[in-house]
Amino acid sequence: MSEAMSNPATEIVLPQTYYLDNFWKLLSSVSTLYEDLLTPSETEFLRDFSALSHEGQCLYVRLLSRQGEVFRRDRVHYDEIPTLDTTCEELTKKNFLRPPEQAGIENLLPKMLRAELDDLCRSLCPKLSFKKLRKHQLITALCEHVEEQDLLHTILSNTDFLFLSRWEATRTFRLLFFGSLSYDLTDFVLQDLGIFRYESYPILRDVRLFSTRQAIDEVLMLSEIRSAVSLLLEASVLDDAIKWAEPVLTHEGSWCETSTRYVESILFRIGRELERKKRHQEALRYLERATVPPARERRARILVVLARYDEAFEICEQMIAAPRDEVEADVARRIQRTIHKKRGESVPKVSRKRRQQLTLSLVKDERNVEWAALVELERRQQKGFHGENALWMSLFGLAFWDIIFAPVRGAFQHPFQRGPLDLHRLSFRTLRETQIDARIERLYEGAGSALILRHAREKWGIANYFVHWEWLSLERLRAVLDVLPPAHLAAICDRLSRDIKRYRRGFPDLFVWTQQAPGYQLYEVKGPGDQLRPEQTSWLDFFDNHDIPAAILKVTWDTNTNLSLF
Repeated sequence: MSEAMSNPATEIVLPQTYYLDNFWKLLSSVSTLYEDLLTPSETEFLRDFSALSHEGQCLYVRLLSRQGEVFRRDRVHYDEIPTLDTTCEELTKKNFLRPPEQAGIENLLPKMLRAELDDLCRSLCPKLSFKKLRKHQLITALCEHVEEQDLLHTILSNTDFLFLSRWEATRTFRLLFFGSLSYDLTDFVLQDLGIFRYESYPILRDVRLFSTRQAIDEVLMLSEIRSAVSLLLEASVLDDAIKWAEPVLTHEGSWCETSTRYVESILFRIGRELERKKRHQEALRYLERATVPPARERRARILVVLARYDEAFEICEQMIAAPRDEVEADVARRIQRTIHKKRGESVPKVSRKRRQQLTLSLVKDERNVEWAALVELERRQQKGFHGENALWMSLFGLAFWDIIFAPVRGAFQHPFQRGPLDLHRLSFRTLRETQIDARIERLYEGAGSALILRHAREKWGIANYFVHWEWLSLERLRAVLDVLPPAHLAAICDRLSRDIKRYRRGFPDLFVWTQQAPGYQLYEVKGPGDQLRPEQTSWLDFFDNHDIPAAILKVTWDTNTNLSLF
């Protein structure tokens, strides 16, 4: 059992207009950090919104939090907005709502009920046979058989709509607050309810994420393109997706640093889809501009298909010499063997490293193979647990807590982060190199245990990308740290800090206490037919080079007995 680290949860009741309070927190933060980079229309929004009545502000934020821009008036009811008609008039007068006729038929018709669409058909095109049509087919038929103005007039004569305006400014504010459009006001609520607790860190103007308006506009544009490309690819409309992505492919000059991950995502997705459609020459245009894995692998495979073996072999050489993740080098060698075969050349033999291995023959159980191995080890008086990535990531997160949340340019944009925005980039290490080097030295000197346990007590339950609180306990931490040599902890943390995205996976499954020095053993469990993945092989090689006890535990199922493990 874990030690109690917090008081029992109590029910939290939010204020009726909690959402408006949170929206004002967002606006206030953006205004403080980015006032100098806002456009005149965004500044005007802030001024006009603050001039709205309380109910006007509430209704606008309520609508902003709903899906889309067009809403049926009869579906909008909020207890805190009793004078809805008056409030709607205010928002229309202040340009926060637009006349619904400006929404267009394509936005109004999907909001109609099926029965209402049937009535439209009966009155506007009685000769149309519509009873067997689905809703989207019925909408298409109406648009094809009825003049747009007649259709619009009839719809608005019978149904009231609200058409949201000025949402573009709020999109920019959301980007500036969160640093990404993948977040919304829900994160405020999760904190208000106590579901998540976040670390306190300074969000300062001199270390803000966006330093120029160009960077903001680039990310807004690329976010729109990436969303459109995703939707079109999901709908299997590849050529339309290519049209959206073309400006990214043909862009001249350099992108702002904050834009690069959007660019990479767009280029790779289009390139991969073109490859799947066997449009290889087109695919190469996109993949040549993408640098994230597995872009180089995809290029090499396409070149092999095109019988451009020399070019493919050269790319593989680059992947082996400087792999961008653990998979690249292994994949490159396999592609090179394929090239040798296609050329009619002898294929170099693959030398396999002999690894320490323990084999267990167990009765098959309905639970997973790791659990079965642990039960057998405990029967042999070797206690342990299934830790895998959670153990080592948690140790790192606790040992480097203060460095992870240190104020670095562009690292912290809003109060709901589990870590810095550059966590998965190489800049995580380079921008904090002095502090990380000093911390690694302290770990080698034996200060890690006290530091980790202190941070665990002080920060228990606070969101941290690395720390798996739901899995952790102080008892488990102490038991691990009692046998974990400082040099082992320091070496693993040093490697992890150099490329978190690359090294965050592949740790052995089991941590087992032993009677032999150093007092523990790591096991990568493999059931029948399982093979080591490249990232697992990489960590096992690292452990071998640093005298860290790690082995493969190979499980076979004993089919000749019905005896239980117990």
